[in-house]
Amino acid sequence: MRLDSLAAALRDRSWFFPPPPPDDAYWVLSPMFAGHRTLEWWSRVRVPVLLVYGADDQRVQAARSAERIAAALHGAGNSDVTVQIHPGADHTFRLAPGPGGWPVTAPGYVPGLLDWLAKR
Repeated sequence: MRLDSLAAALRDRSWFFPPPPPDDAYWVLSPMFAGHRTLEWWSRVRVPVLLVYGADDQRVQAARSAERIAAALHGAGNSDVTVQIHPGADHTFRLAPGPGGWPVTAPGYVPGLLDWLAKR
C-alpha cells in the first residue's frame, strides 16, 4: 500500500504522526476537507482578520497560504487583514527545543496577538 510506504519513509520526520487505522473516521472526513473550497469561504469574511503562521511549519506553506488568503480577502473588499509569520516557529508557533529540551513559544507570538487585539 502506498500509504504504508510513505509512512515508513517519513517516520523520522519531526512532524510525522502515524496514519489512523483503516476504519477510523478520519478517512470519511478527510475527503470532505479536501473538497472544501477554503478561499471561497475566506472571500465572505468581512471582519478584521489576523493570519498567524510559523515560518518553519512543515504542514502549511506559511507565505503561500497567507498570500492566497489575503488575496481572497482583499479581492472581496476586506482591507483589514494582518499577517504575522514567526521566524523559526513550527505549526504550533514554537521554536526548536532549547538546551533544557523544552520547546519555546515564538517570542513575538503572544505580544503580536495582544497588540492586534488592542488595536481593534
